[in-house]
Amino acid sequence: MINRFYYRIIFLLGVITCTLNIQAQTQIDSIEEKIGWYGLHKPSTTLFVHFDKNIYTSNENVWFTGYLLKRGIKDSHRVLSVALVRNDDRSVLAEGKYMFYDLVSLGNLFLPDSLPTGDYTFVCYTNHLVNGYPSVLFTQPITIKTANTPGFIANLSLVDSIKPGIDTANILLRAHTPDIRLVKGATVNWFIGNRANPLKTGKLKTDNFGEAKMTIPLKEITTANNVLYTEVNHNKEIKTFNIRLPVYNKEATVKFYPEGGNLVSGATNTVGWEVLNNEGEPLFVTGVLYQDDQALQTIQTNAHGIGKFLFMPKHGSRYYVKLTDAEGSPDKMYTLPIIIKDGPVITIVNALTLDTLVVQINNQQPGSMWHVMIHNYKTTFIKASVAGKNASMLVKIPLQEVPMGLNTFILLDTLGRPWAERLFFAHFNNKPIINITTDSTSYFTRQKVALKFKVTNAQQKPIRSVVSVACAQDNRFDLKKMTDIESYNYLHAELAAIPFKNKLVSGDADNKIFLENLLLVKGWRRYTWNEMSAIKAPDTIRQTSSLAITGAALMNNKRLKKPVQLNIIKSKTATISSLDFTFTDSVGNFELSPDQLLSEPGKEVQLSVNDKQRDKYSIKVKNAYEELNKKLASTLLINNYNIKSFRQTTETVVLKKEEGGHKLLDVTVVAKNDNSIYRSKPGPNACGDYVCVNGILNCANHPFDGTHPIVGMRYSKRNSFNQTPTTYVYTGCEALNKEKEMEKQSQAALNGFYLAKQFYVPDYSKVDAADPQYASTLYWNYSILNDEKGEAEVTFYTSDIPGKFRVVIQGITGTNVVYGEHFFEVKKQ
Repeated sequence: MINRFYYRIIFLLGVITCTLNIQAQTQIDSIEEKIGWYGLHKPSTTLFVHFDKNIYTSNENVWFTGYLLKRGIKDSHRVLSVALVRNDDRSVLAEGKYMFYDLVSLGNLFLPDSLPTGDYTFVCYTNHLVNGYPSVLFTQPITIKTANTPGFIANLSLVDSIKPGIDTANILLRAHTPDIRLVKGATVNWFIGNRANPLKTGKLKTDNFGEAKMTIPLKEITTANNVLYTEVNHNKEIKTFNIRLPVYNKEATVKFYPEGGNLVSGATNTVGWEVLNNEGEPLFVTGVLYQDDQALQTIQTNAHGIGKFLFMPKHGSRYYVKLTDAEGSPDKMYTLPIIIKDGPVITIVNALTLDTLVVQINNQQPGSMWHVMIHNYKTTFIKASVAGKNASMLVKIPLQEVPMGLNTFILLDTLGRPWAERLFFAHFNNKPIINITTDSTSYFTRQKVALKFKVTNAQQKPIRSVVSVACAQDNRFDLKKMTDIESYNYLHAELAAIPFKNKLVSGDADNKIFLENLLLVKGWRRYTWNEMSAIKAPDTIRQTSSLAITGAALMNNKRLKKPVQLNIIKSKTATISSLDFTFTDSVGNFELSPDQLLSEPGKEVQLSVNDKQRDKYSIKVKNAYEELNKKLASTLLINNYNIKSFRQTTETVVLKKEEGGHKLLDVTVVAKNDNSIYRSKPGPNACGDYVCVNGILNCANHPFDGTHPIVGMRYSKRNSFNQTPTTYVYTGCEALNKEKEMEKQSQAALNGFYLAKQFYVPDYSKVDAADPQYASTLYWNYSILNDEKGEAEVTFYTSDIPGKFRVVIQGITGTNVVYGEHFFEVKKQ
């Protein structure tokens, strides 16, 4: 009887164990399924755009290459849209559309002379939409400066001391000429916060001392409106600049991040913590950790506002931190999360892993069974079970099946419930390496530079790559606004906003420490567990669409009753226009494909109705790209990268002489062999064709220094991406010949889809340019394919600007991205 009862218990325990295992497996399978759904729900493609620099002047070309990274199989990206947005008023001041060829898009955008100086953002996306929003989006902050000698200089500063109880403060503007003469009667327009809905606005004039005073309401200044924008107008010269205002209620934000997600009693816990001020800036602070009002230890953050500490919490006790040197009240207590009584504590000492992830699991219950998963919130790579005889066990997980980059370790119990989660970087040191060399470290002005580079994998084996190459003046790079393709691909595109640090994936000791701390506090991803666990299969259904150029042809402002033919006249090359056509539907609607609108950069496409009664027709075009540009400009969060200061001057946007800030002289420059071609009218002709100072037809580098080309004369031009110019007899352009005819037709003009313009590299061994050559970008190439040895070589010349120059090479390999920099000096002859 006893034996029968005993065996019944054993059998029952076996059934329970089997049931628990089935339930655990079912739960794990459910989690894996949700991870798959979540991967379908989130965009799988990333867009990165490499710009030749991030400080420009007006009347200058911007050169860029767009890369599609981690491209989704079903995503159709054909067009790269680039819009230049002015930060202070969110206006779109320049835009262009460029074709993608497989994973790469090549383009340039000319900055008009009318652009005011100040802070701007390039907003880049593709034609592919998900639920009406771009599936990929990339922003690049830039600064636009001027090379012109200023007619006047304005300074803006906070003149009042900010003390408790003060309701208002004064901002003083002073204006004077470069020779220190006071500027009287200058018009000053200003507003606080958002231009569309400002906190306060004003208009005044400078007095006899060249001063104007603005009063700000301190108590109403918050982190959402703490910028004063000012526009000063004197003798038709306009200066725009801004100043940060002091936020009235200063408060530190403190967040704690226990490793794994929970604070567990009776074990040593690692806790990451982050301290920011209420403007989102990191704080370097010291604090004291308390247990039930008893000081335990002193803790500290670094310059990036991040730190970590270890302690053994006790269930039932209360833990908090007081800051000793932060903004806000020193008596405020920042409470740590609640301590749970039982559970596992995980520790990953090295989150920047090579080929094996090592996890320490501490648990008060020896012999516990656990399940582990490795995934990236899109795909599950590893599932396994682990059992430990002791309260502490060391788990080593090979990562051969895990891709390079950010991944997540999850620990689940026997019921399949997640207990701990940790972010790590797999194969951190397995990235491609690019070695860049020049034939010298120092050059004279107008001297030839030979640059070589080689791309290898981590094992020094050569790999093929497609890269873009930029060489520009070093002071045309603002480090706070630089984002390299490696850091963006692996970190910025995956995590929420992270503190600024240059070249995060470089692998030096300081960066490794920074990343270890970053992964500890940013392990709580923007793709949170709660969000993922709530996802359902219907959530994976995405409404995809593509931006398009559409429109309608009307007759006497009424809908048509039958289709009509539309002529499409576009600039096929610099000197030849082509004629294409399409048909509307029966009521006059039409849609134009990018291929139908391919045009020379900067040239418009003309649409007209091909009908005997065309004077009765009108055409209305709807450009979905322009509409989306305006929407994104008004809604996107645009960061302020300027150094926090209560003092500002317009001189910060004026290039100094040593920075290449020279006003170009109106000097005629001739080639050695002929000078007759320059005896023509200045500027481009009616077609937009021109000859630059070096005798190049429609030269991309000198669009503002040209003259009219003469029919029948021979010019140099570039037909492709090689560096050897060919000669060409200018025969005029079709648009000139058809100008009168086009005037009689009902037509519409629109910007086309552009192919890349060739970057002109001057050869000073053949061209004798008498005037100073102040090119800050010495070389740009959209895409260079290296050979089977991983090598490539380019040559170019220095300009007349001395100083330090930076080479930036970045692009894609078969399975990865690559980034590298190189520097050299230029000296005067």
